[in-house]
Amino acid sequence: METMERLAQLGLYPTKDTLPFWEALLAGSLVACQCANCGRFRQPPSGFCPGCQHSAVRWQRLDGAGTIYSFTWARHGFTPDLRDRVPYAIALVELDDAPGIRLIANILDAEEGQVAIGAKVVADHRNAADARIDFVLSGTADA
Repeated sequence: METMERLAQLGLYPTKDTLPFWEALLAGSLVACQCANCGRFRQPPSGFCPGCQHSAVRWQRLDGAGTIYSFTWARHGFTPDLRDRVPYAIALVELDDAPGIRLIANILDAEEGQVAIGAKVVADHRNAADARIDFVLSGTADA
């Protein structure tokens, strides 16, 4: 199945600027858009750098390590597929190798007492077929 077709099935309609990000997620990788001129990372990807206004970009593969910047717990499943998963943690993760980039993601396989601001996490690609990036706490069995 073609990438754009798969993304459309998931309700995602990337632009030319965001397509490399979604393609990487489907392939089980995490990448970030970086300005080829000044080196600034940006998320979401855009056609020009907000720092230097340059249009050239490079896509950097990231190792997926990060730190929880903020988090909350979802306790109500708004759709049938989420009802079986509550409670689950949703976090804003600051990526270690892409300064300034923070992603919103689920923290998988975590208990309420384990998730904390400043906790180290690592990307988990088990849901790559859904173009999702999740994280697990560093040092857990899945990390």
